[in-house]
Amino acid sequence: MKKTTLLLASTSLLALPSFAANVASDNGSDPVYASWDDGDNGGTGFGAWQLSQTGDGGRYVGGTGQGATSFGLYSNSGTSTARRDFTGGALAVGESFSIDLGHTVTINGEIGINLLDGASSVFTLKFVSGDTDWAINDGASDFGSGQNYAANTSIAFTFTYEGGNDYSYTFGTGSGS
Repeated sequence: MKKTTLLLASTSLLALPSFAANVASDNGSDPVYASWDDGDNGGTGFGAWQLSQTGDGGRYVGGTGQGATSFGLYSNSGTSTARRDFTGGALAVGESFSIDLGHTVTINGEIGINLLDGASSVFTLKFVSGDTDWAINDGASDFGSGQNYAANTSIAFTFTYEGGNDYSYTFGTGSGS
């Protein structure tokens, strides 16, 4: 992994080594997010937000399944994307990325997060409408994450880079490597 990037579907962010203090963090309560706009940059350890939407999509900081000051994306048609680079470069061996995800009852399409190497997705955690479980894709085909769909529920996700193409994750009731 050369450069790890996040495409975000919700709330507060942390990137931390499993053995040390946070190297990056952010939270929707930061005053810079009074109106969450492209180029905003609160917290530490992340580059500025790169926000985009097509059709009837958008973003906000406010009440979501994560609470009153969380990052929210929506789209009735089209897409909403929030991207953020780590300023310290790629995750080092043993470092982890953590996020608390939440979503509403109505999912028409796909929601999730992607970890990127440059512009290429190397890890995707997603929920597709009509499914019963969240799925993961790490470059081949989708497979089960071990976490059921749970609307209006906060679900903790942690991705730990273990070197080369190896990683481990925990996501609610699921885990794997």
